[in-house]
Amino acid sequence: MLMILFGLIVIGVIAFIGLPALIQSALFVKEIQNPNKNVQTDTSQNTLIERFDVDPPETATNEARIIVTGIVENYNKIDIYLNDDRIDYVSNPSKQFEIEVEGLKNGENDIYFVAKNTKTNQSSESEHFTIRYKSGELELTIDSPSDGTKTSKQDIDLSGSTDTDASVFVNNTPIVVDFSGRFRSSLHLKNGENSFEVKARDTVGNETSQILKVVYEPDN
Repeated sequence: MLMILFGLIVIGVIAFIGLPALIQSALFVKEIQNPNKNVQTDTSQNTLIERFDVDPPETATNEARIIVTGIVENYNKIDIYLNDDRIDYVSNPSKQFEIEVEGLKNGENDIYFVAKNTKTNQSSESEHFTIRYKSGELELTIDSPSDGTKTSKQDIDLSGSTDTDASVFVNNTPIVVDFSGRFRSSLHLKNGENSFEVKARDTVGNETSQILKVVYEPDN
C-alpha cells in the first residue's frame, strides 16, 4: 500500500513540475554534494615560453670591445662570460637586446652568455663564440725600390714585407703575400714620375699604407 502511495506521489510531482525540470534539479543537487568532481583547471594560458637566441658576432676586431645582439623572452638576467670569467650581467634585458663586451685580450677570446629566470631558476646557455682581437700598428716595409728612385727600366720589381695575416694592394690591386709575410710584384712605369699606393690590411681591419714614387727616364 505504501509503495502504491509513493508511486502516486512521484507521478503527481512529475505532472506538476515536468520531467525535464526534475532531472535538472537532481543534477544540481548532485553537483552541490560533489563540488570538486570533474573540475579541471586550464593552465595552458599560464605557461611561459622561454627564448634565448644570440646572433653570431664578428669573428675578428681591432678594438678591445664588441657588440653582441639577440632576442630574449621570459628571462630577467643575462650573465656575460669572457674567457671563462663572468665579467658582467644585464638585468631585465629588452626582448631585442644589445650587449657590449669589453676587455678583449690580444689573440683569441671565448665569449658566451647565460640567460636566467631568477623566479623559476630556469637558465639557458648560448653557444661559445671565438673572437680574435689584434691591436697595434700593422707592419709594412718596402725594401725595393726606394721612394724617389730614378730608373731607365720600364719594369721594375717591388718587394717588401708585412704581417703574416695581411693582404697587400698596389693602387687597389692585390698582390701575392707568402706565408712569412713577404711580397713581390712588378711595376710597369710610364714616362716621368709614377706614383703607387702600397697598402696592407690585416684580417681584423687594421690598415697602413705608403706612397711610393718612381721616375722613369728611358735612355735616348
